[in-house]
Amino acid sequence: MNIAVQILLYILGLPTNIVGWILVSIASAAWGDGLRWRDGVLTTTFKVDSWPMKTWYKNWGGTTAGHAIVQAPNQPDSIWKHEMIHVSQNQRTAILGTVFAIVAFFGGLTNWWLALLLWALMPSISYLCAGLLAVMKGKPFYMANIDEEAAYSGASQS
Repeated sequence: MNIAVQILLYILGLPTNIVGWILVSIASAAWGDGLRWRDGVLTTTFKVDSWPMKTWYKNWGGTTAGHAIVQAPNQPDSIWKHEMIHVSQNQRTAILGTVFAIVAFFGGLTNWWLALLLWALMPSISYLCAGLLAVMKGKPFYMANIDEEAAYSGASQS
């Protein structure tokens, strides 16, 4: 990817990226094997004997927030591909959030902080709405979430 485009995507997704980079840094410091950049994403892997792997994270493969990924140890490449699809989804919704915020701000939204909040939360709003849509159809929030379906499908095809 062109470096200028990559920088633009980092900027457009800045709120989610900052949260993701902080969380990955904390996870790495507390339970991880160190921070590294891979494919334009800040990442760490939990240590096998870490508290998350012994408790709440033991059945998970990875988690994405913006351009940040935490992975469980010894995961197949399909998990990385799955999480990278979530990175692309975050990029898409960051662009959408930016457009909505600009339109809202210049379209007469009187509170600039509401436009800022819309920009910051758009990736989370999009994911939650996809899960809500699944639940409204009587399906599971996670597995029937269209973002998860796309990530699982895309990771298995690569």
